[in-house]
Amino acid sequence: MKRLTVLFLLLVSTLHAQQSYDLRSVLTGNGTTSWVPDIQDQGIFSDCWTFASATAMNSNLLMGGILPQVSTPPPIQISSWHLSTTNGAPEALVGPNYGGNSNASWGGFEYQALGYATRGQGQWAIPGVSPSSTTHITTMGGGPVLDSQNSQNPFPSVLQNNSPANIGYLIPPASQTPAYAVTSVTMYDQGFSNNVALPSPITPGGSNYNFNLGAADPQVAAIKQALLSKGALTTSMNAQNYSDFNYVANGNGTYTVNYFNPGQDPNNTDHEVTIIGWDDNYSMTNPTTNATTTGAWIVQNSWGKSYWTSNDAYPNNGTFYASYNDASIGRTGVASFELAPTGNYAPTVLQNELGPMSYANNYSAGQGPLGMAQRNETKGASILQPSSDGQLIALGLATQFAGAEVTVNIYDDWINGPANLLATDTFLLKGIGYQLNDLTTPLNLLSGNSIVIELVYNTPGAVPVVIGGTGLNGYLNVPDGLSYYWDETTSTWKDFSRVGFTAYSGSPDITGGILFVKGLTAVPEPGTGLLLTFSGSILLLRRKGRASKCRRP
Repeated sequence: MKRLTVLFLLLVSTLHAQQSYDLRSVLTGNGTTSWVPDIQDQGIFSDCWTFASATAMNSNLLMGGILPQVSTPPPIQISSWHLSTTNGAPEALVGPNYGGNSNASWGGFEYQALGYATRGQGQWAIPGVSPSSTTHITTMGGGPVLDSQNSQNPFPSVLQNNSPANIGYLIPPASQTPAYAVTSVTMYDQGFSNNVALPSPITPGGSNYNFNLGAADPQVAAIKQALLSKGALTTSMNAQNYSDFNYVANGNGTYTVNYFNPGQDPNNTDHEVTIIGWDDNYSMTNPTTNATTTGAWIVQNSWGKSYWTSNDAYPNNGTFYASYNDASIGRTGVASFELAPTGNYAPTVLQNELGPMSYANNYSAGQGPLGMAQRNETKGASILQPSSDGQLIALGLATQFAGAEVTVNIYDDWINGPANLLATDTFLLKGIGYQLNDLTTPLNLLSGNSIVIELVYNTPGAVPVVIGGTGLNGYLNVPDGLSYYWDETTSTWKDFSRVGFTAYSGSPDITGGILFVKGLTAVPEPGTGLLLTFSGSILLLRRKGRASKCRRP
């Protein structure tokens, strides 16, 4: 305990001593380098969330030396365009004219990026459910891919200034092999589970936020530490009012942009951006209230390098400053990422999702937030079915409780409950988010033979995470027999397909959920038949608040 206390005090001391930090100019043993990619331009389309996610992922790859480090911002490597088009949520794809879909201007959410990054390659073999063109189960993308992998992967310049009626020729192939796997994602939304608590008596969704601690805010310290250890972080913000961006002359023909949130309502978010640094001594005066705050985030946007007025009268570098006291920036939709190369093979993901989580944001069950709901039970089970022979080498688990210990029991049958134990492992889920955990011993799998993954949560407060399924991409009902929970009251297993979900945003209540479990298998090395092994984990993005329309104003 003394050692942990000393480490914590050293951390606090380090953060206090480092009053500014900028990922665009980091001093390393090899000189000054940039750990954030160059500014991108999303044009008129609603894909801010894909640019923010890709920027954060690239930042971690640069910090880890996986991508070449240079002194100036490098071009983006992870394809935001591939994420835009193959995330599996066609109603949130690209522009209002895409495919005649009137809902295509909705934008996206972190949980859609989660589906994309954890999908892997290969067929989704769902017991009792046949893949079809309606579900897109076999055609969605497989995770982060490089811009350079295919000429269609970079964001097309033609989309920055107009909305062509036919963009089919610009859409990348969904089946490309992922270049990287996300090894962990940690969520830092304030007030969520056992993250930094909200100031009392403030609650999520309230309009009476009053953050005024500046650099002394514990949430600010948490985000700083994530920036130092993992690179850039995504964050939600309110960008619907163009007048919230104010311009300060630097005296050399350029301008610095300051942002002020007038409403201070954390649920009123419509844009996703990336935090790339901080300055404890940066002062901002709100032109509306004349209030001055000290301490600000450096935020990278995706509107190009000079898009602040129609005549480009205020050139800047595509970033802006936002006060530590903002109610949304650094507090909602905040995620950090860690990635690793996948190697010379394509990972195969076993999962019982019914399809993209494009409607899951409208539903909640038990005590969970939108999109991914927690259950009060401490034990759940999921049935997965491989579509080819191989070895199960890791399991992907979601958690809404940091420091959760989970015992995983793997069985080969379901007879009114798990039967015939094959393997047991215990994992520590370190942060709120998603983590892929290596099995102690790889487990041989045969095509078509189902396995049962039982999760037993040993930490008080840690419970299974469930995704609402009804209405997902054409399914009217969640099929029985995909996942179960243990009912302590009756001492019986019950099907998650019977779980009720409470509606939000005017949608009807629904019935039917699925336990969130994914399995990663090794696949034969090309030309050898030998099984490769892999260690890593994958992506969870989640957000509070509303959809990100996030097109440029």
